[in-house]
Formats: sequence, structure tokens, C-alpha cells
Amino acid sequence: MADYYQSVSAFDLALRFHEKSLKGAQAANQRILESDNLYAIGILYRNLGNYDKAIIYFERAVEHDKEIDINYSEFLAIYGIATIYYRAGDLKSAIALSEKVLTHTLSSSFYNSEIYRLNRGPPHFR
Repeated sequence: MADYYQSVSAFDLALRFHEKSLKGAQAANQRILESDNLYAIGILYRNLGNYDKAIIYFERAVEHDKEIDINYSEFLAIYGIATIYYRAGDLKSAIALSEKVLTHTLSSSFYNSEIYRLNRGPPHFR
């Protein structure tokens, strides 16, 4: 349900379902689902323009992934934070984090992103 509501830009409803899913994942000790929900909630807050809260959830996803020894949500969360800096006009911070994303083992999907194009784009951005 949460993904559907997010796909139709009903972010408040999607947030409610992801928060419910996060609580259920925590109660059932479903660590990967917990990680997925932390990242998804970060995306929703970013889309709602609440960048501070989005960063909190992205950072929680990064820390959580370190506890369970996976790095998928960590990779996505670092990218998510970089996109927040980009959207907020803090290009220096966005590019700095994009370098961290580019060196991540899961970086192949990053090459078509907005930050990669910014970082490797027109000569005045190089």
C-alpha cells in the first residue's frame, strides 16, 4: 500500500503505511524490512520537502545497515542525502557525497543520476 500511495504522490498516506510497516518490522525483528522502511521514510520526507527529517531517516538507515552487515540501504541512503544537498543548492556537499557513492560497491546504478551528470557534466562543473 505504501508504495502505491507514494507512486501517486499521496506522500502523507505512504508515510503512514511505511511507519506502520517499520513498527511491524521492528516487532518481528525483520531487519532488512526495517532497513527498507527507514530508507523509504527518508525518501518520503525528502519528497515532502522536510530535508532535516529525511536526513535523520537516511542516517538511521546507514547505521542500521552497519548493524546487520548489508550495504544496500546504506548506499541508497547516502545517495538520498546527496540528492537533498543537490535540491537545496549545496552543490559542494552534494558532489562530495557523490564521490562516496561512486566508490561504493553498488555504484553502477548511480551513473545515470542527476548528481553524476552534475559532477561529470558540462566543463564549468568539472
